[in-house]
Amino acid sequence: MLKILRNKKTAKKIWIGLAIIIIPAFAFWGFGGSMRSREDNVTAGRLFGKNVSYQEYKESLAAVKSLALMQYGDNLPKLEKYLDLEAQAWERIILLYEAKKRNIEVSDKEVIETIENAPYFQDKSGFSDKVYTQTLRYVLGVQPRAFEEQTRQNITLAKLYKQDTEGVSVSNQEIRDAYEKTNQEISIFYIESKSEDFAKNIKPTENQAREYFTKNTALFKEPESFNVEYAAISSESQNNALVALLTKKVPMAMAVKQLNLTLKETGFFNLNSTVPGLGWPAESTGLFTKLKVGEYAPLIQANKISYIIRLKEKREANIPEFIKIKERVTKQMIQEKSAKLAEEKINECANKISSMDFNKAAKKCGLKVATSLLFKTASRTAGLGSTDIFWNTAKSLKTGQNSQVIHQDNSFYLIKVKSITPVDEKKFLQEKSALEEKMLSKKKQEKFNQLLNQLKQKAQ
Repeated sequence: MLKILRNKKTAKKIWIGLAIIIIPAFAFWGFGGSMRSREDNVTAGRLFGKNVSYQEYKESLAAVKSLALMQYGDNLPKLEKYLDLEAQAWERIILLYEAKKRNIEVSDKEVIETIENAPYFQDKSGFSDKVYTQTLRYVLGVQPRAFEEQTRQNITLAKLYKQDTEGVSVSNQEIRDAYEKTNQEISIFYIESKSEDFAKNIKPTENQAREYFTKNTALFKEPESFNVEYAAISSESQNNALVALLTKKVPMAMAVKQLNLTLKETGFFNLNSTVPGLGWPAESTGLFTKLKVGEYAPLIQANKISYIIRLKEKREANIPEFIKIKERVTKQMIQEKSAKLAEEKINECANKISSMDFNKAAKKCGLKVATSLLFKTASRTAGLGSTDIFWNTAKSLKTGQNSQVIHQDNSFYLIKVKSITPVDEKKFLQEKSALEEKMLSKKKQEKFNQLLNQLKQKAQ
């Protein structure tokens, strides 16, 4: 354990910054190692072809929990279910492996300075050993030796982050463009050709729908699907008892009933959806295609709850009979034909605009010209819906220039700029520095996330 922590009045580092750097944004990641049964009390999983002990995993989990407590404080219980600290623990181990590979080292002096400058451990005089001891014991629930090792690892990860993102920068033009995207308002004239206007007059017969189905059977192929039964386990004793019963070949329904657990069934779902009742992206787990009917999945842990899962039924990918999906086929046929007619009409209008006035071309094609209100990006406006594509297109147009055909939400558009509100230059200069810092931080995090994703792939 580090023996002496010297007092300093001026904090050199913001502790919370470490937490923000180290705790990555959560994305569901079905990691095989974390799904292993607790029966194995030696190995938690495998990374880079090597076993990871439960001790290492638990220490990593404790470390990310400490960081989460420092970042979110009293709000952690409300947010914990969204963070998936278990997945973060595995990511931490992976990143530490990479840091070790790069020979990144941290001295005792760096650990001491980081702890003594942490705002959590200060009183009026500076660093307080009493505050430090009480915070570790009553807030973080960790021993000093363990916390000091966590801090060493945190600094290691911060150095890895710095090393990986050192060359990342943001140009003045990028800052300007980003500011304009957020603040500049644009108004446009637009011609709209809506699929739904043409759909009203398309009424295919059953024979026409059947013919369409015969020519486009691939559109209606239903993917492989799964029906799963599962039970939630909230304690170690329940898990051990259930494992013992299942090992003795006791049917899952009977075993669950004996332990007063609730057996649930998802109903059929495919890999393009979430698992009903559980909410996990089915494809991300990497489980269901590997299981045979009747087999159990490795124990899954999420949000401090363990789930035992058994594949009850599986349906192979297939193309249903026409009669069973007649309505779906008809709807698809109408959507396709109406979209084609709408696109043909807007293209006709685009051809006319090349040789005549915007309004006259629209009238010749039986379409109307409308005017939008002023709008920014990442917003919605009446008549157009989401504005991003219209703002970006309008911004690239010269004065009086007509756009190419724009496709959005089953409708087609031609636009030209009515007005662009200039940026408030004084306000831009006032906000530029903060925006640059925010953009640089985001760009660095994206770069670091790329490294993490690459390491995840290699680790499996």
